[in-house]
Amino acid sequence: MDLIYPYLALVVAASVILVAKFRTGPKGFAEAGPIAAVGAALAFGLCILQWGKAATPTTGFHGFLLIDRLGVLASALACLAGAVTAVLLPHHLQRAGKDRAEVYVLLLLVIAGMMAMVQTDHLVGAFVGLETLSVGLYALSAALRERRASVEAGLKYFLTGAFASGILVFGLALVYGAAGSFSLPVIEAKLVESSGLALAGILLLLVGFGFKLSAVPFHMWAPDVYEGAPTPITGFMSTAVKVVAATALLRVLDATPAFSGQIVEAVGWLAVLTVTVGNLSALAQHSVKRMLAYSSIGHAGYLFLAFAAFLATPDTAGFSAPLAAVMHYLIAYTITNLGAFAVLSALETADGRGLTFADLGGLKSRSPVLAFTLLIMMLSLASVPLTAGFLAKWNVFAVLVERARSSEGPFFWVLLVALILNSVIGLAYYLRVISAMYMRPAPEPLPATSPVSKVVMAVCILLVIAVIWLGAGPNVLGMGADGLFSIARAAAG
Repeated sequence: MDLIYPYLALVVAASVILVAKFRTGPKGFAEAGPIAAVGAALAFGLCILQWGKAATPTTGFHGFLLIDRLGVLASALACLAGAVTAVLLPHHLQRAGKDRAEVYVLLLLVIAGMMAMVQTDHLVGAFVGLETLSVGLYALSAALRERRASVEAGLKYFLTGAFASGILVFGLALVYGAAGSFSLPVIEAKLVESSGLALAGILLLLVGFGFKLSAVPFHMWAPDVYEGAPTPITGFMSTAVKVVAATALLRVLDATPAFSGQIVEAVGWLAVLTVTVGNLSALAQHSVKRMLAYSSIGHAGYLFLAFAAFLATPDTAGFSAPLAAVMHYLIAYTITNLGAFAVLSALETADGRGLTFADLGGLKSRSPVLAFTLLIMMLSLASVPLTAGFLAKWNVFAVLVERARSSEGPFFWVLLVALILNSVIGLAYYLRVISAMYMRPAPEPLPATSPVSKVVMAVCILLVIAVIWLGAGPNVLGMGADGLFSIARAAAG
């Protein structure tokens, strides 16, 4: 029964919001945001409480639900991202005059879909979770439906997402045809030898999950959708969706070791293409939000670099260092990107016009807290030492070095060079943000922004503390620079 407690917290919070909305009628329901935040935070806490029990994987609902540490960690990150988003949304939507209770209901149901997607080793269960979160995100992207950009974002996400789902279903059908089952343990036991049918299915699954991770060449939807969607929702999509898609893909790759040698180079070159296109495109942007969208694509490339090492590295006593590097990267990236989009959400004007680098001029004087928050988040995304982002990328670098030394041929050395060169490119455009805030004068006239609530300021401060603490802080309650990787190692074990 305790397997469903996190889901129950989300469903109860969504039900309370719906009932209250029905009773208040068209005049609105101002408490919807706080209730959603409490529901997501409670689900996060319940996931943390499952961590100890998840050391021994347990199943429920006829094998459709699996509770292990990998799924619990991914679920906790999705709930954390949802809680932060629910805190940021009221300020953002009220400023636009469009604070609707149904937005928070959709957000909670999306989180439930994300949890269902990662807490299963059954491909049909994962697909049901994927579609649950996708349908909700299509609507959330168009939440500000009076704005053309928001409606276009929702429609574009829907059309491309439906196409990607079709490819994913085709891949599921091929894998089922080869293995006779949708259960990953059964698939692993039966697909001990490579076959053309199964290989085609796995490649199609890679395409489907690659779309959710915005990997090149399946990335064209991301910049427009990220730019048009409400900024807190953009932050949620760029973090939580990557967490659950990467976790689900890891489960599939882990269950098909017979095909690892055949797809490792495809994944590696996909990583090089993704990280290069993402970073070079980000370098050419004038909109900060669009720059972060391409940055998100680049960071998906770093994840795929770790995926390549994961495919090429045999497990050692049930532990995979590349898998731990992936989970470590996802934790650091989630916290960092949430902080960056929290600042953008707070600074946006009521008309929804996207911020340019010039709009950040003089921010150090206008809002020192927001400027310092964005500074730390940019340093972490650029992988500067003493931040969580540095340690996360260092671990990806370490597993690539290990693989390059132990394998024949230049392939992994090429991946290492791609990581290093693109990290330098990334540093360039992240420094543009810092330069704009601290070295440029304030624009004239100043953008007409609304006062930032104390709650949003508190969230920004907490995220800054988390990024620094997880990058350089001592271990307290199992957390800190070393403790964070220990958690990732436990999930990978």
